[in-house]
Amino acid sequence: MTTVGLGLGAAALRQPDRAPDLPVAASVATTVAAPELSFSLADSGYRLTYWSVGVHETSAQYSGPGGAVGVTATDTDPELGTTSAATSATLHGDLVAVRELGGGKRQVSWHAAPGHWLVVQSAPLDQDGLLQLAGEVR
Repeated sequence: MTTVGLGLGAAALRQPDRAPDLPVAASVATTVAAPELSFSLADSGYRLTYWSVGVHETSAQYSGPGGAVGVTATDTDPELGTTSAATSATLHGDLVAVRELGGGKRQVSWHAAPGHWLVVQSAPLDQDGLLQLAGEVR
């Protein structure tokens, strides 16, 4: 009889129609500051939307009037192991490789300093537009 009484008492205390009250932390809007990257896109019409910083490679994506633009700084020559043909162009007097990636994407890459290469790629820009934008990478 004691067991039945405890069972009925516990059932009477339980309120199945009401969810338990749990403490909830207030949401906090935070802004994450971008790290200091080894490059920047000087064109003020573009804003940084994504970045990744690694030991051998740093990449960023910018959004602007020409669409999305990716910039990568790497310590490995981006031309190694590629099979598609590249054309040569000049950028600030330096020789750069321009490559069609397919799907309307193009990339420009150049040896910026010893052990340091830069790659800029975008889908909607033609070769001249991409070279002009690559000239804004510092």
